[in-house]
Parts: sequence; C-alpha cells; structure tokens
Amino acid sequence: MAQLTGIIEAKHAGATYRLTLGMSGLARLQEEYGKGLEPLIAMAEEGQAPDFAVLLRVTQVALERFHPDADPYLADDLLAADVGIAVAVMNAAFAGLQAATPGKAGGATASGKATAPRGKAKPGKRG
Repeated sequence: MAQLTGIIEAKHAGATYRLTLGMSGLARLQEEYGKGLEPLIAMAEEGQAPDFAVLLRVTQVALERFHPDADPYLADDLLAADVGIAVAVMNAAFAGLQAATPGKAGGATASGKATAPRGKAKPGKRG
C-alpha cells in the first residue's frame, strides 16, 4: 500500500493540524462544485479574485480526515492566519494525481510544500 501523500501541516493556537484532500476529499468537492472543479480552477487564472467560500470549503474538507471533531471555526481561523493554506492543500492534492500522470505541471517539493503549476497565479496574488 502506498504511503499517504499531500499532507500539509498548519500551526494554530499552539496546536499542529494536518490537512489533506485525498481522493475522498476531491470526490466531495466534485460533488459540490462539479466534476471539473471549475471554481477551484477559475481561481488559478491570472487576475481572478479568490472565492473565499470555496477556499473555506476546501480547508474544511481537508481537516476532516485527521480532525473530524475540530471546532467548526477552525478552518476559518486557519484561513485568516494564512489564506494560502487552501491553495497549498489543493496543490498538494493535485501533485499526487500529477505524479501518477507524466507530463503534468505543478506539484509539491520533497518537504511537502506545494508549488503552483508554471504560468498560473495563486489565488489572492495580484501581479
């Protein structure tokens, strides 16, 4: 069995939280946002304003695997501290899928830090 990848760690209020989407998380987001995950993809386009509802939902779903009993406002607190956490979780999730598909851009570094695909803007960044 393969080792679980795509885990992002975030520290908040003296605790460390592990976030990951995994296949079940991605499937849940597809159920909510469509098979093509259009709201997530649209945010990656240059000049698009971030959709905070989507970023919040991604963070909520990413917390569920390791912290199913987390305070309902934890995802909000994590985003308030670092809105990039949702982007890092998405990049890490897609890096796992891209690793299985040769020739795809983007991914994560060996330390687990997510990287954006080349030529794509990160949500919330303006150039």
